[in-house]
Amino acid sequence: MPDHLAAFDLLHKSSGRFLPRAQLQTRCATTSIHVVPSLYDQPLTEESAREVESRLPSLLQTSVYSSGAELAEGLYIRVEDKEGVLARFKYRRKTFVCGREDFRTHIERNHLALEKAT
Repeated sequence: MPDHLAAFDLLHKSSGRFLPRAQLQTRCATTSIHVVPSLYDQPLTEESAREVESRLPSLLQTSVYSSGAELAEGLYIRVEDKEGVLARFKYRRKTFVCGREDFRTHIERNHLALEKAT
């Protein structure tokens, strides 16, 4: 991972909506927070939405956050207009195993240190 924190969304508290991706990127550009990569960013019609849906398995790539060659867990899908996010979905690959038994066998120290309050 490029850092210990990656941005998927940013909630605009007064409107209660998540900001559109362009605004998320603008807000994060002046910080050290990285925005997760986008694989598809095009307007959708009913026809193109069906085409994208049929391609979802092929959009899964090797995870950029994995130390091995493991496929990404899935895809995070945002549907938005100029004002913000209208809907959010998660497409999980069929071979993903939640709560894997080997989950803790490849732990690497991330060198985060908690500062003690004085």
